[in-house]
Amino acid sequence: MNIKKAMDRIEELAKERHMTLGALMDNADLSTTIYQWRKTENREAQRTPSLKSIEKICDFFGITLSYFFADEEEQLTVRQSEVANKLYKLDKDETEAVARLIDLIIDLKKKQ
Repeated sequence: MNIKKAMDRIEELAKERHMTLGALMDNADLSTTIYQWRKTENREAQRTPSLKSIEKICDFFGITLSYFFADEEEQLTVRQSEVANKLYKLDKDETEAVARLIDLIIDLKKKQ
């Protein structure tokens, strides 16, 4: 992923959560400013976000690096895979509760 795509993704995630880049920078405990990653008229060069900074952003948003770097078409598949992997950590009763919840969601969707 190039710098522009990484910045577009960061901005997209912030926008989805109704958050400014400044607020993201403060809340995700980033040591560098996000604005340095954007090339502007006043700046001929731009800094590259480190993987550590992207990891902090992912941790803050509760997503994985795989989801962050997935193309738009891949995001649902990646997210579904992550959810499926979490199911393996649940016991029998917890798994049954999740299955009932999924059934309820599917039933509601059918009624719409």
